[in-house]
Amino acid sequence: MCTDCRFTSWLEQLLKPEADDQPLISITWDDLSPNQEQHRMSRMNDLHAQLTHDHKTFQQVQALHQHLSRAAPTSILEVEALQKWISHNKWAALAYICNELNVFPAGKKESFMSLPVLPKNLQLTTKAMANALIDWRMNNIETAPFLWPHFIPTKADHPSIAGPNFNSTPKRWELTPQDRTDLLTELTAHLNIHSTRDIGLIHRVLTQPVMNVNGKPVGKLGSSLSPASLTALAFVCVDLGRLPTGKLRKADLIKELISWRMSKPLTPLRRAAVDSNVLKHVQLAVKGVVTPFWFTKPPRMIGTKRESMLKADHWRALYSTGINYRQGKD
Repeated sequence: MCTDCRFTSWLEQLLKPEADDQPLISITWDDLSPNQEQHRMSRMNDLHAQLTHDHKTFQQVQALHQHLSRAAPTSILEVEALQKWISHNKWAALAYICNELNVFPAGKKESFMSLPVLPKNLQLTTKAMANALIDWRMNNIETAPFLWPHFIPTKADHPSIAGPNFNSTPKRWELTPQDRTDLLTELTAHLNIHSTRDIGLIHRVLTQPVMNVNGKPVGKLGSSLSPASLTALAFVCVDLGRLPTGKLRKADLIKELISWRMSKPLTPLRRAAVDSNVLKHVQLAVKGVVTPFWFTKPPRMIGTKRESMLKADHWRALYSTGINYRQGKD
């Protein structure tokens, strides 16, 4: 663990099990009667208890948030594909999303909203809930992608979001060069293949243009960054010196990265060239590690024109053995 006690609690939050990495943000609907809100919270607590004891269901709720926050489908095939994917999720995950959004099967909304616990019966099947969520995504909110849960309704008042305030003045850690090195070293030790891939995704998103030649926005930074893992977002925030203080939340990390990107030229950013000393360091790592005969080892002269593009197995081997080996030697 990092020797600086200032960052101990931050790292502990980051390295908790995934179910605690991205807390669910509470949505409040102001147009509900006190009785309806009381029943809604009762249902929410019941469903949340189920998520707490079922890690897979919790992950499905997060995946549903990501899929529903993408741009609305534009063709029948896309609608059918999304509907099929949603209906394959667990009943509790779909019930949580429907209750969160006050979206229920057609003609059944009022009856379900009067119940303290949602019934698992033929009136509330996974297929029926999937149809209701598709209708909500296509017809009840704006079609553009958004960062969950900051959607814009088209047929109702905006909900109140109990989450990060995107208009507040950000508070960041003042990282010294040694702080940054220590944190990056600690985070690197916990990177898996998915987080490593997501770091590349974040880098690509942050180097893309924000405005086109006509001065109009290009894409949605928040939606593009949202699929990345919490560890990958934290890694890039530390690397850029934009680490927020307080409780670790994915939305806060994305906010910092958006703020950093908007402070740069809005045209595409130039990619940094790989320093020759860094490349030599990687090549020594590949040459120095001893592997079994069946292990797919990266080319010794990695990074040169002669070796061309690396295969997926080469990248995996490089990150799982070579670079880690040199870090231990240095």
